[in-house]
Amino acid sequence: DHGGHGGHEGRESAAPIPPSDFPAAVYSTTGTIREIDLDGGRLMVDHGPIDAIGWGPMTMGFQVEEPALLEEVEAGDQVRLDIRFTSPTDYLVIDLEKID
Repeated sequence: DHGGHGGHEGRESAAPIPPSDFPAAVYSTTGTIREIDLDGGRLMVDHGPIDAIGWGPMTMGFQVEEPALLEEVEAGDQVRLDIRFTSPTDYLVIDLEKID
């Protein structure tokens, strides 16, 4: 009797989030643009809550997938953002639309 250590049971090393959730997950929110960094392809947005991922309202920076998206908007604009997660901790704005 070798004490039976359970062999391959207990997969503690498994990723906490099923990979199938990424990168397909896209979330939308609306907010106000605070700053735009055309050269860096980034923008700072004061956005509303995104309940699905547990985000409350906050001001944060986003990288955009296509810097051309930033040419259509300016600081102070109300926008709708589509955010795509590329990993559990990385995300890109894949669509940016000015709302009236």
